[in-house]
Amino acid sequence: MNVEATVGRSLPTRARAATDAIRRSWLGTFYDRVLELRLIDQVYQVSASVFVAYIPLILALAAVLTGGQTAVAEAIVTRFRLTGSAAQTVLELLDRPSRGIYWLGLIIILWSAISIGRKFSRMYTDIWQVPRLRLKQQWRAGVWLVLQVSMSASIALVRDIWGPAGSGRIVAYVAGSVVVWWLAEFAAQWILTAGQVPTRRLAVGASVVTVGRVGLGVWTATYLADSLANQALTYGPIGVVFSIFTYIVSAVGVIVVGTLLASIWTDRGAGPDPQGTS
Repeated sequence: MNVEATVGRSLPTRARAATDAIRRSWLGTFYDRVLELRLIDQVYQVSASVFVAYIPLILALAAVLTGGQTAVAEAIVTRFRLTGSAAQTVLELLDRPSRGIYWLGLIIILWSAISIGRKFSRMYTDIWQVPRLRLKQQWRAGVWLVLQVSMSASIALVRDIWGPAGSGRIVAYVAGSVVVWWLAEFAAQWILTAGQVPTRRLAVGASVVTVGRVGLGVWTATYLADSLANQALTYGPIGVVFSIFTYIVSAVGVIVVGTLLASIWTDRGAGPDPQGTS
């Protein structure tokens, strides 16, 4: 009877010890920081901004540079490997000839897109626990926007040069994309944190985010492509919108979660970096 009572009393103690161990681990720290930073809300807010500002900016730039949005529509069809009526729905939704440029609207879209950089800057600085950018440093959001457009163009170029057409070309395409993603993410975080984070920590952050992007690419090819095709067939153009927004939320989530994980994993023993600049 005494043995049973002893065992009964030890179970809650063991449970508390296990709970305390989890809370002291990186997993517990990750959970606490997600709540502290309200990252889920921030992911949806940034994703909505990307959807209503960045994508229209890409479409507007395509119209300015090519006279239409055919290139963007074809890129989506190629990216998600759409065929048949699903591909036709995307082309009908986006492939419109330009009838002139509404310059005021373009300026508004451009300013809105730059505000996305400011949102990312606040997330990065909060995650890395460094001071936010001062007012006179807000120009960095514009540099970030140029970087993102350049990354998108570079990925499209890599796809055109080494697009999937044999195992060797697939390997070259993936390797080229990984290099572009890593360089773009490292530069983005360095720019939007004003060099306040040690470069070795940023390198880890860029690496984790890049791994997440690779996983996102696999998920996109195996699941989201079929989902987009089914949504397009079932709901028409609005189904395409749903799927694109799902992809944006996933992409922003990869960036935020990857950066937070890197911040936690590199926090212990982190010290000043002589190569970091402010």
